[in-house]
Amino acid sequence: MSRRNGLATIEKDDKLICYTPKEVKEILNISQSQTYALFAKQIDPNFKSFRIGASYRIRKYDFEIWLDDLVKSNKVA
Repeated sequence: MSRRNGLATIEKDDKLICYTPKEVKEILNISQSQTYALFAKQIDPNFKSFRIGASYRIRKYDFEIWLDDLVKSNKVA
């Protein structure tokens, strides 16, 4: 584990493989409550997040697939 922009991240071969809720919040420019509702699958059950103890994570690959599908379905302008 290392730190990226002050955030603890899981890395493999110097490539980020998981996003934290804070990183997703910043990428999507959404509120903290919206972010945690997304991670808790209250907004979209296709958002493939998981918990490690009390911490949420989503694999970067799963996030990118989810975001691409969202854009393709015209739910995002």
